[in-house]
Amino acid sequence: MRFTPMGGAITAAIDLDFAVNHGITIPLSDLTYMQFRLLRIISEERGRFEEEEMKRRSEEAQLRGQNRPVMQIDQTRPRHRHHGW
Repeated sequence: MRFTPMGGAITAAIDLDFAVNHGITIPLSDLTYMQFRLLRIISEERGRFEEEEMKRRSEEAQLRGQNRPVMQIDQTRPRHRHHGW
């Protein structure tokens, strides 16, 4: 597969990000400045995405809570159990 120079740099940064997130340590001195910047951008974008997802899920949960039908139990009537005997 052929990449443009920038495409190759982005692909390498994504691979490095994967490695770092799975416990592989890479000394900063082993990275080029471009790789460092791309890793930083990936990290920042991931953070934004996670914040947006949490906000969206929270809003969805609130909507589900507002739309949930309320079941009221009449506690004045005695309850009878049917045992099927």
